[in-house]
Amino acid sequence: MRVKAIAFDGHGVIYHRPRRVIDVLLDYLEEKGLTIDREEAESLYLSLQREAFVGQMSSKEMIQRFCDMLALRSFEEELLEVFQKASAAIELEPGLREVLERLRRCGLIIGMITNSVHPVSIKRAWLRQHGMEDLFDVILSSADEAVCKPSVEIFRRFASRLSLAPEEIVFVGHDEKEIKGAKAAGMVTVCFRCKEKIADFCITSLKELLELSRTLATRDQEGNPQI
Repeated sequence: MRVKAIAFDGHGVIYHRPRRVIDVLLDYLEEKGLTIDREEAESLYLSLQREAFVGQMSSKEMIQRFCDMLALRSFEEELLEVFQKASAAIELEPGLREVLERLRRCGLIIGMITNSVHPVSIKRAWLRQHGMEDLFDVILSSADEAVCKPSVEIFRRFASRLSLAPEEIVFVGHDEKEIKGAKAAGMVTVCFRCKEKIADFCITSLKELLELSRTLATRDQEGNPQI
């Protein structure tokens, strides 16, 4: 069965941030003269983030609850602004445009499957700022889908959105649990700078996908690549 689409993880593959959002938030509060238990605040933030990942609250509500639980309500509006700016401060993986353009010229559909507290509209706005939005045909955000990776459900929804079988889709990720979820859903898996070789293929640069796409151009009836 021929591969027809490639789905990328967002953070850690398509882009990264020079600083973690939670670190930016806590540094800002400390600059305001507040004494913060950073370990406690980070634990709370990550707990709320997990809920926002599956749509149980919006990113704005997440920051509101964060402020409420740390008695920071007077800082809510400015902290929300800092949060939004820090979230949008993405840096794209070097060579990304060239890779995506060449993959599209090969006839492949390009998508993203991302665990995020932000809806797809926000993700597209970030990409638009970098002139990259037009290169992504489909983006699924866990915040919209109310389910996040590594659940096989979000991978299957992506396939359904494209009217493709999972076996016709390559997932490129960096998280081992997410790689296992994509594989369980039936997708071809590519590990991007993973520590463990648990995927069908492993790469250290996105440009390696260009050569790999030739390997994946045709596959036998059992779904194995014909090299």
